[in-house]
Amino acid sequence: MRWGACGVYAGLVLYMCMSSHPPVPPKVSLIPYFDKVGHFCMYGGMMFLLEWAGALKRIRHPDLTFGSVAALFGFLVEVAQGTLTKTRAFDLWDEAANIAGILVFVVAYRLAVHWHRRKRRCGLPGPDASSESRNRRRNRRRRLRGKRPAAGRQPFH
Repeated sequence: MRWGACGVYAGLVLYMCMSSHPPVPPKVSLIPYFDKVGHFCMYGGMMFLLEWAGALKRIRHPDLTFGSVAALFGFLVEVAQGTLTKTRAFDLWDEAANIAGILVFVVAYRLAVHWHRRKRRCGLPGPDASSESRNRRRNRRRRLRGKRPAAGRQPFH
């Protein structure tokens, strides 16, 4: 499911970059350097999705691996724009915006993961304060007091 979302997103990025007239509202295209901001956000989002999808896998250096894949994809798309289309051109500044987006979103993802783990480690209820996490806390308290509650005592609720 997660890798499928990455594939669909990569297809959308490819479509946006290779189409002769990408779907951009007219007033938005008047913003200076909107193209670079778009590349920054598109490839940053791609990196975020790759990190999210790869979180369940044991990959030795996920940031470097996924960052390289996203940067290579961006470079190949830029080369394809310069060779396969007549309305688009190869632009190194677009690739620089791609790499900047990848780097910023890697840092943002790592900070979010660190914050979430720290919050869970401190015992604060995280965003998924469900019955499962309550059961975990209850079992932890039982282990600290002893294996099982004494006879006649009610377990924690």
